[in-house]
Amino acid sequence: MATYRGLSVNGTTLLPVSGVSMSVARNLIAEETMSAVGESKLFGGTYLSSGTIDGIYRTDLDVIVEKLFGQAVTSGLGELPASGAWFNNIYVSDEFGHGYKVASVMITSMDLNVQTKDFAKVSFNWIGGDASADTHSFSVAPTYSNSVSVFYNTTITVNSVAIKCMNISVRVERPIDQDYYILGHEYLDDYVQSGAVTVSGSIGLGPKEWSDLQNALSTDDPFPGVVQSSNANDIEFGEIEILLAEPTGTSVIRTITIPNCKISDATANVTGRNKFEKTINWRAETTASSKIIFS
Repeated sequence: MATYRGLSVNGTTLLPVSGVSMSVARNLIAEETMSAVGESKLFGGTYLSSGTIDGIYRTDLDVIVEKLFGQAVTSGLGELPASGAWFNNIYVSDEFGHGYKVASVMITSMDLNVQTKDFAKVSFNWIGGDASADTHSFSVAPTYSNSVSVFYNTTITVNSVAIKCMNISVRVERPIDQDYYILGHEYLDDYVQSGAVTVSGSIGLGPKEWSDLQNALSTDDPFPGVVQSSNANDIEFGEIEILLAEPTGTSVIRTITIPNCKISDATANVTGRNKFEKTINWRAETTASSKIIFS
């Protein structure tokens, strides 16, 4: 019976991903003495596995996004649930039925990127517990039947107005305390959020697009500065909507809405007669009622 290489987050079904990485940090504890020229003793320290998952965006991968969001992607970003916040195990196997598994895998961030001449792509970072060699095998290949999105059918609007851009990136990051070790064992004792979830990204403008850059640069206040109590120090950008449609343009795969985006910085660079490269970087306010959501 044929077996297939790939990644599974439930032990039975392979996901359509492009790549997976894994590393384990053993964080050795070293004894240094006055009489030894080097480290006289080495012992195992804290244990943490980590890695990445990446692929072309398909709705199949929403099962991973949901672990980051804490709930269904159509409900948007939320709190971590009391149970089920991470995958019990992930399995990575080669075509000969060998590979590894990692226990208690928590998704800590997602990067969605769309640029000209390419597909919409997504990558995830994760941390986990015990990693071990494994002989899990999969007799059914992952399915690639769900549509992908390509650049020519991806549109970006800001406040419902189409924007001419060459690329867009979105990053959602949930910080997890990676120092939650206790006396008595070497693994993280639990996964606890250790800061605010951040939603941020960038938009690379087309060579002739200057008005959007001007909006990003302007504070709407006079310069040189005037001492007054009516300064706006404007950072408003607005609601970003990313529409991902399948290659023939007959249906929309996902619409990603990010409200209340604020400008964090803007750049413009040029060398010789090359095109002007202009980028707007942004961050989004996130509350229970205003948050990134997939629909």
